[in-house]
Amino acid sequence: MAEKILVVEDEPTLQETLAYNLKRQGYTVDLAGDGQSGIEAARRVQPNLIVLDIMMPEINGLELLHRLRSRPELCTGTKILVYTGARDRRLVMRKVEESRPDAILLKPTGVEDFLQVALPLLQPAAARMPGLGGC
Repeated sequence: MAEKILVVEDEPTLQETLAYNLKRQGYTVDLAGDGQSGIEAARRVQPNLIVLDIMMPEINGLELLHRLRSRPELCTGTKILVYTGARDRRLVMRKVEESRPDAILLKPTGVEDFLQVALPLLQPAAARMPGLGGC
């Protein structure tokens, strides 16, 4: 069975680009366009990896990550890749780092760079470097 990836991203073009390229790699991909949908999708899908935007309306990515971690049934063992364009917002980036995702990737980036960061997170624990946090 293919590993499951949940992409929580409010920008439709980027959401579809990531989904297309992850599916081409053989992964099952679910999409959520905001934090609330991300919580519901995490419950339903139980993904192996969540690709999480930070700057989203209503429930932002940091709040979503906090909510996921407070409910282990939603993401135990799930890896978190924060994929954000918040590089110029030092306070946001400090909070992202303090939230201890498994990886942080700054937008914009090419598909190959994204895949080089995302795909190793799906390797068995013994085959990768220890992550920063995840769920």
